[in-house]
Amino acid sequence: MISFLNSKHSIRICGLCIWVFVTLIYMFSAETSVDFWESGHTIVAAYGLQIPNAATPPLYILIARLFSLFSFGNVAYSITLVSVFAASLTVVCLYSTVIFIAHSVIQRITSIEQLHKTILVILSGSIASLSLAFSHTFWNIATQSSPHAFTLCIVVCILWAMFRWEQSQNNRWILLIAFAIGILATGNSLYLLILPACAVLYYCKKYTFTRIGIIIVIFVSFVITALIIGYIIPGISYMLFLSELLFVNKFSLPQHFGVFIICFVVLALIIIGLYYSHIRAKYLLNTAILSFLLFCIAYSSLTVFVIRSQANPPVDYKNPEHAYSLFRYITDSQHTNKPLWFGQSYASPVVEVQESTPLYTFEQNRYVTNNCIHKPIYARETQTLFPRVWSSQSLHVQEYVKWAQIEPEKNTNAYYINGITYHIPTFLHHLKFFISYQCNYMYVRYLMWNFVGQQNDIIGNGEPHKGNWISGIPFFDSLRLGPQDSLPDVLQNNKARNTYFFIPFLLAIAGFILVIMYHKRYAIVITLVFVCGGGLLAWYFNYTPLQARERDYEFVLSFYAFSMCIGLGVVSLYVLLYQYFSKHILYISIAISGLCPVLLYAQNYDDCNKSGRLFAHDFSKNLLTTCKPNSLLFSDSDNDTYPLWYIQQVEKYRTDVRGISVSLLSTDWYISSLRQQNYASNPVLLGLSDSSYRLGTNEHVFVLTHSPLSHLFYPIQDIIRILASPNQEYKAKLPNGKYVDYIPVPNIVLPVNITHALESGVLSATDTSRAVQGIPFTPLQLNSDGSIRDTVITKSTLAMLDILAHMSWVRPLYFSSSVNSDQLLHLQNYLYSHGLAHLLTPIEFSGTQEFETQLQLDAIYSNLLHEYTWEAFEQKNVYIDDYIRLQVMQYRNMFAQAAQACIQSNQKEKAIELLQKCMQLFPKSEFPYDFTMIDIAKAYQQIGEKDVSQLIVNEVIMRIENNVLYYRTAPKKFQKSLNSDIEQDIGVLIQLFEYAIEIGDERLAQKNARIATMFIEEYYSFTRQISVCLPQEFQSANMWVYQLQGNLPYIAYWYNSMKYFMMQNQIQNF
Repeated sequence: MISFLNSKHSIRICGLCIWVFVTLIYMFSAETSVDFWESGHTIVAAYGLQIPNAATPPLYILIARLFSLFSFGNVAYSITLVSVFAASLTVVCLYSTVIFIAHSVIQRITSIEQLHKTILVILSGSIASLSLAFSHTFWNIATQSSPHAFTLCIVVCILWAMFRWEQSQNNRWILLIAFAIGILATGNSLYLLILPACAVLYYCKKYTFTRIGIIIVIFVSFVITALIIGYIIPGISYMLFLSELLFVNKFSLPQHFGVFIICFVVLALIIIGLYYSHIRAKYLLNTAILSFLLFCIAYSSLTVFVIRSQANPPVDYKNPEHAYSLFRYITDSQHTNKPLWFGQSYASPVVEVQESTPLYTFEQNRYVTNNCIHKPIYARETQTLFPRVWSSQSLHVQEYVKWAQIEPEKNTNAYYINGITYHIPTFLHHLKFFISYQCNYMYVRYLMWNFVGQQNDIIGNGEPHKGNWISGIPFFDSLRLGPQDSLPDVLQNNKARNTYFFIPFLLAIAGFILVIMYHKRYAIVITLVFVCGGGLLAWYFNYTPLQARERDYEFVLSFYAFSMCIGLGVVSLYVLLYQYFSKHILYISIAISGLCPVLLYAQNYDDCNKSGRLFAHDFSKNLLTTCKPNSLLFSDSDNDTYPLWYIQQVEKYRTDVRGISVSLLSTDWYISSLRQQNYASNPVLLGLSDSSYRLGTNEHVFVLTHSPLSHLFYPIQDIIRILASPNQEYKAKLPNGKYVDYIPVPNIVLPVNITHALESGVLSATDTSRAVQGIPFTPLQLNSDGSIRDTVITKSTLAMLDILAHMSWVRPLYFSSSVNSDQLLHLQNYLYSHGLAHLLTPIEFSGTQEFETQLQLDAIYSNLLHEYTWEAFEQKNVYIDDYIRLQVMQYRNMFAQAAQACIQSNQKEKAIELLQKCMQLFPKSEFPYDFTMIDIAKAYQQIGEKDVSQLIVNEVIMRIENNVLYYRTAPKKFQKSLNSDIEQDIGVLIQLFEYAIEIGDERLAQKNARIATMFIEEYYSFTRQISVCLPQEFQSANMWVYQLQGNLPYIAYWYNSMKYFMMQNQIQNF
């Protein structure tokens, strides 16, 4: 053993063993099918060599495509293996890097004997690499189909190659770095923030280390890196476009000729430079030119996207088929639409809108510009340095007020502009939001997740019981978040609840202190990698509140640097304990430090193991199964759209259905793709030309709401014809002389073609008498009282109107059940549920009959029991995250609605089948009962299964009681953030009270009323002022209640009803 450790091959063999071990773990825990978020998008792009979003390097797509050729029937898993191998290679690079740093540090510590030095070096690399490998975020990106692991691998290779160059000063490592930079330039160029760390290594090797020197190097390297990311990389593609503009427009040469000229000139200069530097023996110049050549070779991989975009594949993001669209494609990945250094706050008024960057298209063999990007100009005095609270969306403003503690009329600056007073947040508010939310919540929380512990997988927004970091040490956690043992069982048993007791964190702190003491330049390098991959990115991304998903994967480079410190912590631990346990110090160090990766693996395996997860696959397949042949299907978010792409384009299932993403309808390239044949799906008919949808045109369309004709309903086809007309009489003239489209009336009617509706299966022969001749609606957003909220519509709404105008009822039109109600165009009364999608039907739902439900019973019954696949829920020991739990609530609601419809139509046997299937698929052990089970309980009550109904209700009540106990123990500082959860639980108790009254169960009603009223009285002081009375008299007796905000009037009404019920019950008992 000693001879093996002393041999020169011991480090390599240990590294190889770690690589094999980690690769196997990842392979067994990797996704075996499509998952939600970007997984489907990535798989489809790689499988079909299509154009993904701009953060995906073309080299990744090519490698993934190669892997898919050897998929043996499982394309999704084969593409996930790219992430597996990239992540395991990253682990090995970390092992090698930490080995080098640990060796350099240990050589400066004379008190360690030689054999122990070798063991500590290997142990440091092993602990660091395994700690990273089994950390939560890294393990997740290593086992999913996305480019994150591949991109990180390229970044890590740059740092690793720089360390190798420092060791050997062989310029081949510089060439490797140049090639890697070229790859990053084609994808997520933000990771080039690794360059300042490389600059420090170069400086320290070539020059004498001084404080002033290192400060200058860091400053200059940051400036150069900012120029590379912000100007040079997008500038390359813009230079190609300028060349195109010159040769194609000026000299009437073919498209791409300007690009060929630039490439030819650059190649000629490279050849001449290489020849000159070789003849003159100018090795530094030769290395620089070779580096530039390799950068160009890597960067030229973008030509793959240009070539493939010419073929117009179904996924053709930004359509980068010529020089200008390629420039737009590249700049899209840089998040340049957010203010960074100087800009507006959410309350800053727009004083004018300026035309800024011209937009080009290639038409009739030349580049032409018909429009430009319109840039809002904000009042100068209301702008500030370091803008953080900048988004004017109402939901974002509410969260800014909460996180930055803004009191609009008290601690803000008031500006009087154009007769209006604006309350502008101060600089301190911006700084406070940056520290509390963008740094602490959106970065430090993720860091602590990975190396201290994670509370659960529920996406929160500052609540004490959702998605926080915890340590597993009760005293410490209770100081921050309140007693964790009082959390409801659902949260305490969450598989994503991982606790590491600060062991990895403290080991990293010890390692960082060690490297500061013994090797300052490496300490600076690690610090730069940590800061650039963490806090600096948090500043650059300038996050708005209420992110759709957790963003921990964006900071994984910072976690990489932190893992380096964990490995060095092994040596620090040895040095620290040496004076106390000199005899057995090595074994103690191995035992303590070895606990770190073991603990990470043991805690994280159950929620990082994605094998066998078929939820996204089955959901998308069932969504397509819902649709009739040749249908149009409006979907909403990425989680709807991307898995659908996978099912149709990879598995070739139901390719006759045309999925239409509402969110992507705001982009010109996507609307253009709808006009093409897509497998078995015919082109979508549109009345407006591509020029009406191109970038910068009709981003917002004004709707005339005050005119003599505004009360009339106009046929939707006439509206589209008016918009498509080139006649300026149908345009609105702006003050700058330009003409823009507008919609002349707010009310629209969609004519119904009964014959086509019958032929397409939208309408049955028995329902023709109920069919309307036209469906009236408005595309405008309305307030709850029916008044108009906004007088403009977005491009996506315009495209939806265009699709509706030309479907002619030949193709059935569905809306996915996840489409937001604001995007339904107020067609809800004509949408009938078939399961996961709602069919637009020319029959108005009146709801006049008690038994009437807005679903097509035969279709939904057949789908739920016979057509849908439930394999995902039939598997055991599969990780179920918060998003899947929300999906289960949707499924339970569908089963409940279908069962109640069966009961109301005297089909009791079918109702029993539906209820049994629901209980079988979603058992309480896997999916604890929630408020959606109340309708299931009602259905059981109606079919006579009172015991089952009572059992369900008791479980729901018990869950609410557990929640109430937790709310009482939560720290007071979190009470305001708990309001939405408290209101939701009160709503459930109100539902249970209504249910008890409905079935005549006075005991249950009394129990719910008692719990609910005590709960409400505990949290809402306004209850003391309520005059308890008959529910019918509540409004007249308590008019002041309706001045309360939000849901409080609703809560007050039901508090009175339950209080009155309890009083009457007491009187009767007396």
